Amino acid sequence: MEEKIRTDEKEGGDNCAVLEFSNQGDKKKRRLKSIALLVFNILVIAVIFITEFGGNKEHIDIRTVLTTWGENWYFFIALIGLVAFYYLCLTVRISLLIKATTGRPRRKLSFSTAVLGKYYDNITPFGSGGQPFQMFNLGRKLDVGLSTSIPTADFVLHQFVFTVLTIGVFIYNAVAATPIVQSNLIKVAAYIGVVCYAAIPTAVIVFSIFPSSIRAVAKFFCLIGYKLHIIKDLDKAKDKAIAGVEKYSLSLKIVSKKKSYLLLSALISAICWIAFHSLPYFVLRICGVTPDYIDTVCMSFFAYCAITVIPTPGSAGAAEGAFYIVFSSLTGGFLFWGTILWRFCIYYQSLILGFSITVYQYIKASRKERKARIIADKTADAEDIAQNEDENKSP
Repeated sequence: MEEKIRTDEKEGGDNCAVLEFSNQGDKKKRRLKSIALLVFNILVIAVIFITEFGGNKEHIDIRTVLTTWGENWYFFIALIGLVAFYYLCLTVRISLLIKATTGRPRRKLSFSTAVLGKYYDNITPFGSGGQPFQMFNLGRKLDVGLSTSIPTADFVLHQFVFTVLTIGVFIYNAVAATPIVQSNLIKVAAYIGVVCYAAIPTAVIVFSIFPSSIRAVAKFFCLIGYKLHIIKDLDKAKDKAIAGVEKYSLSLKIVSKKKSYLLLSALISAICWIAFHSLPYFVLRICGVTPDYIDTVCMSFFAYCAITVIPTPGSAGAAEGAFYIVFSSLTGGFLFWGTILWRFCIYYQSLILGFSITVYQYIKASRKERKARIIADKTADAEDIAQNEDENKSP
């Protein structure tokens, strides 16, 4: 495949190497992949909407619900502002990591990376698609090393902050005179969920402090999987686990050259999580209920952890059931429409934003490719004309 490397001053701005593929067959393959990705996105969103809105759903007393919402319009505005603030936190967090490594904040790139991360997390099982697509999006403007390390470090940092906050919530619930969450099922599921969340940050920290210990730990867990016949090749699985932890650790080292940026990013991550788990409080206020703010936020943390291990995209189906403990004070139409409003704020808006950016990027790339093709054709025609003129002038 014929390639040439150029320095993109206008788009890249960081003197990063950008590959231009001159092979026409390769362009066709990439175009087909883009179209296939768009079709996949449409199908996934359609399935999700049919799953959650199809069938016999409880649509009760919508006029009373809308009247109450209208009376509490100021909380509605606060809810919209909180969603916008949440995305601002996501954007600033990535922008800080980009500035720490390149010297420029790249706000537009940070915003699209943050939105696409949430979008692909919400349409893929176990929320596994966000990080790879963030790497792909950053790879349009940054070099391979940074486009890989920034989302990886951001992921580890975000997981670590969430784990710390959640453990704090669990302790608060345990020492409270009246436990906020009393359901044993929710508590056990939440404890399992936070262990899953803590696995990667804990492994990275342990590896950074005790590099040799991670090999023994990886071998231990891989051996358990081998005994349970989950793992077939023990050595291969162990090497893969160690390589993964080393990758995360290296990514943190790359972006932690300026520790002030890393600490500020962690602080913003904490604010981001608190804003996210404050959304149910404002939904309840819109529905005419006046709950305790701290209790509502704590219950939201519990419910979120409880649905961590659910494999469906966006935890569709399980999220509504788990968050019943948060919205248990609502009844009838308020329970249904309040849950839908909450799901829109944390889920459906990310589908709309992410899909819009995906379509925008596809259209922009197609126009850019078409413009480049026209310029190339004109250049080729001019060269042919010049060559013909030179041939006519020659004796």
